[in-house]
Amino acid sequence: MTLLGRDRGGRRPRLDSWAFSHSCSLGKSAELRNRHHTSMSLLLFMLDRESVIVATDTLATRPDGRPFLLVSKCAVLSHLGSVAAFTGNAVIGQRWAAAVHTNLLCRDFDMLDKHTPESLRRITAEVEQEQGPLSGSSTIYHFGYSGIDQRYVGYVYRSAKNFVSEKLGDGFGMKPPPAVMPANSPATIEELVEIAERIRDEQNRLDLSQRVHVGGDLVFTVLEQGKIWVSTVHRFPDFDEEWQAMNDHLAEDNEKALPSPDTSR
Repeated sequence: MTLLGRDRGGRRPRLDSWAFSHSCSLGKSAELRNRHHTSMSLLLFMLDRESVIVATDTLATRPDGRPFLLVSKCAVLSHLGSVAAFTGNAVIGQRWAAAVHTNLLCRDFDMLDKHTPESLRRITAEVEQEQGPLSGSSTIYHFGYSGIDQRYVGYVYRSAKNFVSEKLGDGFGMKPPPAVMPANSPATIEELVEIAERIRDEQNRLDLSQRVHVGGDLVFTVLEQGKIWVSTVHRFPDFDEEWQAMNDHLAEDNEKALPSPDTSR
């Protein structure tokens, strides 16, 4: 199956060549209210002037690497014809997606870029005031159609650079990158899934302190011809094991939260 964008023969496949399971107008999950939660993530994207593909996993972990939740890591901003993907601290990304939907007067994707740096700085300051210093970094990616440039464009905002706006170039991007970079950009869904699995296997061999935890499902979000489509294209092999671990850890947390029995009587 050919990916959107140009295939190796230079042809542009039709949108309906994708085996999408459904369309989606909103990809935002609720904010994860857990100060100990982290969400270092897999992010793959392909950007050209006529289309964007964003692929993310759905696993959220605790700082010790234990599975925590299944989450959306790419929020669809349908009123702006764009999407926001986030890696790093999950609360920053979740609050930003909520702010765009509920607290930001913005008419298009170009205006969104102007508002984003200062808004992310304010959100980060609010979270730090509530929770103390945040561990790790936060990175937000925006992809959408620019009326100024008359094409699809991408921006990245990194906490390490005080969330300044950086415009992305066309091409295939990966975070984290594999040990050996592929010779060519993936031309099929199967090839992109293979890259995701390779990155996941490499990360799982690293020490916990260095690892990016990848799991759950691989979800594609596609922008083309003014449309935004979302589809789950792959399930990682240990999904059921991680799901059970999430439930076990939740049961442990609930048990610890119960009041101690009164033994004085």
